[in-house]
Amino acid sequence: MTSTTAPDSSVAERLRAEHGQALALGDGCVLPADLVVEIAPGAHLTIGDRVSIQRGSTIQVHRGATVAIGDGVSIGERTFLSAMAGIRLGDGCTLSNAVDLHDHTHPSRTATDPTGGQPEPWASRFEAAPILIEAGAILSPKV
Repeated sequence: MTSTTAPDSSVAERLRAEHGQALALGDGCVLPADLVVEIAPGAHLTIGDRVSIQRGSTIQVHRGATVAIGDGVSIGERTFLSAMAGIRLGDGCTLSNAVDLHDHTHPSRTATDPTGGQPEPWASRFEAAPILIEAGAILSPKV
């Protein structure tokens, strides 16, 4: 079996070119060619040193939010991080395959409380609060 997560400096170069100062990327990271990173204006993503992210993963940082991934973090395949407030992964933590972290949720909706059909997610009045995964923590698959 061939791994698609071999260290490839072109992935880091692509991400730096796409996101400029909105992205701080550490040394010695292993990033898959299919990594999706979306950083909105006014948002910031920090990826520490020696971070390993496996194939099929996505990181979304919505306007005004921050995602900080500490040193030595391991992120499994098909993991999805989406921040409207903030997500922090402490040094040395592990997210197993298919972990899905969103720091936001829709409030209850009723027929008398519609979203108004606005195209932006914030029109739905998402409720958001920061997530902190402590250093050394392990999240099991599909959390």
